[in-house]
Amino acid sequence: MFTYEPSYYATIFTPVFFFFLLQYFFRQNRIPSKWLLIMVFTPYILSFSIGVIGAVLLAMIFTWLLWCKRLTRKRRVLNAIISSGAFVIAGSVILGLFFRNNSLFSRIANIFAGEDTSGKGRTVDAFIFANKMLEAGNEYWGIGLGQVKIAGESIIRDYYLYYKDFTAVIPNAAAETLAIFGWVGFSLRLLIEVFLFFYTRVWTNYYRLLLFFFMFIYQFTGSFITNLAEYVIWILAFTNIFKQFDVKVNKTDAGAIIPPLPLQQAG
Repeated sequence: MFTYEPSYYATIFTPVFFFFLLQYFFRQNRIPSKWLLIMVFTPYILSFSIGVIGAVLLAMIFTWLLWCKRLTRKRRVLNAIISSGAFVIAGSVILGLFFRNNSLFSRIANIFAGEDTSGKGRTVDAFIFANKMLEAGNEYWGIGLGQVKIAGESIIRDYYLYYKDFTAVIPNAAAETLAIFGWVGFSLRLLIEVFLFFYTRVWTNYYRLLLFFFMFIYQFTGSFITNLAEYVIWILAFTNIFKQFDVKVNKTDAGAIIPPLPLQQAG
């Protein structure tokens, strides 16, 4: 917990979370299932980072949709989906009936109403600041490294009506890339990610696929371009590691959206 904010702690915990969650699904864990699930879910609950938790949930949903027939055949995955759905519904009903003004419901309501300052600042406001900085600089090539603190100070101060001293930052990796490197750099960032996805065949490994989806989504809701945790996750997603989580495909696998690997690569 020795990190400067909950979202960063939740981000660096994500590779650990996916690793042990997959170990549970594939029955590879040596820790009793009950304690394992408690240990992997509790840190996220304590962090209360809605952006990271949302990106994790979307990553899990997209991975399941991509390999739905294969994953649904695994009884633990199916039981986990049913149990999680029942737990979420039951928890929501209990909170709604007896703790209607709880902080979770208030936070979610503020997010959908556009009144959550943290969520709005990391998403909509971040791109507004980036566009305003591009208008003052070069739209295609950006304002350059180290210039956000200089060019962004007056923009952010006027937008939020700040009167005290502060350091101008854009708490969004995608928006910060747009401001610093312009539309050329922003487009190049996304193209490199997509290229490496296909070049390294990320979809052939459940663990790498989860990490890729998580980081691709989260870059639009938080992080920053010098975030070491983000680079480590990208490296894990594009590196052929943890082969115990490889997708074993064959010709009878009707749920495979992407053509199967050659036999020597499929293992």
